[in-house]
Amino acid sequence: MGRFEDYLINEDRTALQEGLHCVAFGIGQVKKKKAITIADLTDSELFDDAHYNFCKVDSGMNALWQFSSANPDWGESVVRAVNAVRETNWLKGHGYTFYRGTGLMNQIYGQYLKLKKMEDIKLGNDKWNPSDIWAAKITTIPNFDTLTEYNAFISKMLRNGQLVGISLKKVGKNPKISWHGPSEKIEIVGYKVIRKPGKIFPTGMVIQTSKGPVIIQFRSFNVGKASDITGEIKTKGGKARYGKVPAIVKKDMEKKYNMPQMSKQKIKNIVASEGGTDELIRMVVDLWRQCGHNFSPKSVEKSWRTDKPNLENPVGYWQSILHSLEIGAFLNTHKSIADDIVYNYFIGASSITAVSSEFIKVS
Repeated sequence: MGRFEDYLINEDRTALQEGLHCVAFGIGQVKKKKAITIADLTDSELFDDAHYNFCKVDSGMNALWQFSSANPDWGESVVRAVNAVRETNWLKGHGYTFYRGTGLMNQIYGQYLKLKKMEDIKLGNDKWNPSDIWAAKITTIPNFDTLTEYNAFISKMLRNGQLVGISLKKVGKNPKISWHGPSEKIEIVGYKVIRKPGKIFPTGMVIQTSKGPVIIQFRSFNVGKASDITGEIKTKGGKARYGKVPAIVKKDMEKKYNMPQMSKQKIKNIVASEGGTDELIRMVVDLWRQCGHNFSPKSVEKSWRTDKPNLENPVGYWQSILHSLEIGAFLNTHKSIADDIVYNYFIGASSITAVSSEFIKVS
């Protein structure tokens, strides 16, 4: 076999991580046991047998073997995750094929895309169902006329153990298996405050929710290309990320409540104008004041001058902070509706919408 680095040129790391879970589930079926060990995962004959007979994934066996060998920490996580799922009643018996990025999995999302277009639903695949791999005893997906019927089918197949969508994360010593779906009792998460930042730029702003450690950070993930801001659910300290707020949810809240978001063109014009930086600094100071925190123009200017040398185009930089702070200021000055907005951000990021389908999650 070639060096592991050679495989990484053409293999996506996420595909390898998720495909390795499929192989590990397959090893359990080769052995006809619920629990597997690290020794099983490092047995080349078992690995090959499982991949060939029980997996339909978009990563080759050699690449998966190399990834597993080079990343023992992932191997340990995969074994723990697979054993935790096998201890539940979600997978029944050993007659599954495990899919990642190909075959039946493509049929599953293809059917959703067809119905999504028919019903004009603006919800991404991962927010309809964020499963990374699928365990299936069935070999084809029927055609449906409505998403309601299709979601009912997904639910029935999941509960019968015929088709099980599994959302994965790297896990510690005690992984948890949980069910998620639109009919569950959704946790109520509302608005508390806008957190005071340790650094003004370029992180945007952070919403402290009413749910203890849960926060929502808004910022651009690519200021260089002036990409719009995205909300991301985290816990304090940046750990245990739950997901990103779908763009459609963000836009729906802006439309429903007339939330301001300055146009990119206006920001571009201000940046290019004489005295534009001073005007932008004044805007930032005012928006932070509306968020509940006071910063002097000098402190904002100091932060700007620190970051300025690393920027080729400042438009995305200013857009990230202004758009983020506009949301923060709106929440803090419209507290009667802030809970509803934050709640919608949370359930959207958690893939628990009215049109989402059911899955199980390893965490």
